Amino acid sequence: MNLLQCIKSTLKLGNYVIKSIDLEKETYRKSDTLPVIHIYLEPRKNAVYTCPVCGKRVPKYDTQYESRKWRVMDILGHVTYVHAPLPRLHCSQHGIITASVPWAVHNSKFSEDFEFYVAWLACYLTKTAAATLALVDWHTVGAILSRIRNRVEPNLKDRLNNLKIIGVDETSYKKGHKYITTVVNLETNEVVWISEGHGKSVFSAFFRELTEDQKKTITTVAGDGAQWIDECIAEFVSTATRCVDTFHVISWCTEALDDQRKEEISKANQEKEDTKSYNHLKYGLLKNPENLTINQIDRLTTIFEINENLETGYRLKEQLRAIFRETEPAMVSAAIDYWIDEASNSCLDRFIELAAKIERHKTNIVNTVKLGITSAKVEANNNIIKVLIRKAYGFRNLANLFDLIYITCSCYRLELPCRGQGRLSLKY
Repeated sequence: MNLLQCIKSTLKLGNYVIKSIDLEKETYRKSDTLPVIHIYLEPRKNAVYTCPVCGKRVPKYDTQYESRKWRVMDILGHVTYVHAPLPRLHCSQHGIITASVPWAVHNSKFSEDFEFYVAWLACYLTKTAAATLALVDWHTVGAILSRIRNRVEPNLKDRLNNLKIIGVDETSYKKGHKYITTVVNLETNEVVWISEGHGKSVFSAFFRELTEDQKKTITTVAGDGAQWIDECIAEFVSTATRCVDTFHVISWCTEALDDQRKEEISKANQEKEDTKSYNHLKYGLLKNPENLTINQIDRLTTIFEINENLETGYRLKEQLRAIFRETEPAMVSAAIDYWIDEASNSCLDRFIELAAKIERHKTNIVNTVKLGITSAKVEANNNIIKVLIRKAYGFRNLANLFDLIYITCSCYRLELPCRGQGRLSLKY
């Protein structure tokens, strides 16, 4: 296949024909000199033009043509630009406007295929690597992501339709207690709403964006034990069932056990006891018994012989884990009552506080078991978000971050262009 055939198969020329092709070399990144193809086009005679906004056929406004340049997909390993004159059109609805071209969207300096290519790179590589590979500026990657998201899904509020089971959680995106709150459709594992900050005011903003009919479809709200979630449910969707995921309950217990470990080490240091037995104990205490190594079992056995408080805390942790293996809500409710009584009488301050906390959330925990709800999908999306933030080495523009999250945590997947399978595909 020669160069001319490659160009015709790569570009949709529409109203244009190829006038000339120039090959030269240009310098990128101050040091890289790469071969560049410049393709010059001219309009066909009697060409028909359409408005780039509404798509209607409209007449030319005058004979003045404005020359434009677009970066398109590389051809034969060469960086490629297309140059074409654009006539001005007169649209009854949008006034005087330049004509559309078949290879790019209005007011973009890149072809549509090239923008999908950069967006795909940004989803799977670091932002810097995507910019380097595509030979564009670091900031251009974020702008392209926003344009692709707007093109693929111009109305994000469509994700708010037919919500039944939702999960809410916050995750940090920057040092200094900078958080974003995400709401996930637990039926489709799709992020449906994102906002900066966390707390009642942020979650209330989500409900205020819903119509009354959309609120009525929500039957279940899952999340951690934050009080602001309960307050928002009571105010906006009082008929919805509140669930507290068992993952969070177990994490409360492991945190209490780890705090108890630190307290025991502090006591041993104050009493000038030998703390060698406490070394490398953390992961053994927090691990599930079936995953313990032989060395960790030996350390636990040794420490339990000399420290009754840690043995009690470890036993309470395993008892709580065992409760959630039950599938009958009545059995879970009775087991939680028994565990609360045991923890309250343990003489361990951390577990006494935890017992009171679990007692407050008992109904919500039982609801989780009864409905079989889990916010694991919310946590999985949070992990994806953290990876995206880490890969980008920080986002100066939160809108670009939100657009990348909406693209990545959605029901569709970006595909590489020019592969014969379209630009989008469904994940499930």
